[in-house]
Amino acid sequence: KKFNTALYVLKRIKNISNKETAKIAYHALMETHLRYGVVVWGGTSALNLKRVLTIKKSAVRCLTNLDHRGSCRPVFKHLTIKTVTAIYIHKLILLVDKLGLPREIRLHNHNTRSSFIIPPVRRRTAL
Repeated sequence: KKFNTALYVLKRIKNISNKETAKIAYHALMETHLRYGVVVWGGTSALNLKRVLTIKKSAVRCLTNLDHRGSCRPVFKHLTIKTVTAIYIHKLILLVDKLGLPREIRLHNHNTRSSFIIPPVRRRTAL
C-alpha cells in the first residue's frame, strides 16, 4: 500500500515538476520504505518480491517516460537505481559483515583460496 501511494505521489510530482525533482521524490518516498527492514522481509516468496519489483518498474517508467512494454534494465543502470533483489543482497552482506560471523580466514593462519567463505553451522543431532 505504501508503494502504491508513493507511486501515485511520484506521478503527480512528475506532472508538475522536472525529472530531477521526481527522482529526489522517488528516493524519499519509495526507496526509504523499500530499504527499511529489507533484511527481514527480503527473503519472502518470489511472488511478493515480484509485486514490489513491478511497482518499482512502474516508478522508473514514470521517471523516464518509458513505454509500459519497454525494458527497464538499462534505465535502472542509467538512473543508478538498484532492483529489490540487489538491495536485499547488499543489505544482507552489510549485516553479515557487521555481525562479524566467523570466516575461514579467521580459522587459518595461511592463505587459502576459499578463505572468505562463511562456514555452515554444524549441529550434532541424535536420532
